[in-house]
Amino acid sequence: MKNIHFLSWNVRGANSSVSRRKIRDFIIFHKVNFLCLQETKTSKWSPIMKNSMWDNNSHGWLEVDSKGLSGGILCSWDSYNYDLMKVVSKDAWIWCKMRSKIEDIKFHIVNIQPSRIASKSGAMGSSKQHPDQCFR
Repeated sequence: MKNIHFLSWNVRGANSSVSRRKIRDFIIFHKVNFLCLQETKTSKWSPIMKNSMWDNNSHGWLEVDSKGLSGGILCSWDSYNYDLMKVVSKDAWIWCKMRSKIEDIKFHIVNIQPSRIASKSGAMGSSKQHPDQCFR
């Protein structure tokens, strides 16, 4: 089985080219296949911004924009080796069901913005928004 390299990072901002270059260097050095960023503080991701973090054009993207300078999450993956089968996203999380193209292995990834969830009523907000509902 091929190794899967997964990175989850509270980046505290990904708007600057310097921040994205640091992320890119980390992705390349550690051969990351899946990237989950929190606190991107980015309200709109342009294709140039997204592409600046990978060394190739074979990647998929999902994002939840920040509200002003707070929050923002991003999921990205190597789309040459992995397919997105299903996605559910809300204002505080992204849930992805993925499939390996190399071996028929299916798995789930959930990227959660903790500060946005904690601010809702209850610990995780309403049950309709809770990522656990996706697995049923």
